[in-house]
Amino acid sequence: MNAVTDLQAPVMRAGPLWLRQPSREQVARVVEGLRGASFDYPHVGAALRVLPSGWYHDDDSVRLGVGSDVWERAVRALRRWQQFDLVWVQAHDASVPLQEGRMFAFVSRQLGVWSVNVCRVAEVVESEDGGCRRFGFAYGTVGRHVVRGEEAFLLEQDLATGEVRFRIRKFSRPGHPLVKLMGRWAVSLQRAFTRDALARMASEVTR
Repeated sequence: MNAVTDLQAPVMRAGPLWLRQPSREQVARVVEGLRGASFDYPHVGAALRVLPSGWYHDDDSVRLGVGSDVWERAVRALRRWQQFDLVWVQAHDASVPLQEGRMFAFVSRQLGVWSVNVCRVAEVVESEDGGCRRFGFAYGTVGRHVVRGEEAFLLEQDLATGEVRFRIRKFSRPGHPLVKLMGRWAVSLQRAFTRDALARMASEVTR
């Protein structure tokens, strides 16, 4: 969702983008450099509740199937960050546990350049009430980002019908003048991730 710069690596000095795919060691240095950074936006946890006004919003979902087996497969996939297993987006470390405060990074490629994206888990949800079972989490941007905001990944099961859905909710705002100039293209990238992540989870659970 966002990009930060490791000044010790070969980067484009005009912006927070990498000219070549960063190594795992380079990504690890970026993550470590932001270990103590705070969330760089207000409304922490709002992606799991009411999306704040004045921000770009995205809220979409996909049906994964019906039954406890579908639910268990979906939970395992979400714990392994499988929604980031895409052609143009990859998790840096898919073993990071879904725990509040944990740092997570992914690398993405757009228009021939790479970005390292670092976020912190803001909240984890695991509940059963009102005829609905929910599992998921929200993470948000930390440090210096070209896009600021929060994203939630939620599994929801209707206990009456057994239907399982995977939902992605986010709010964001440009954090760098370049993103403002990109306008609709920047928004289309966020929509593309939502679309591809939903499809990836559906493929993982139903295969």
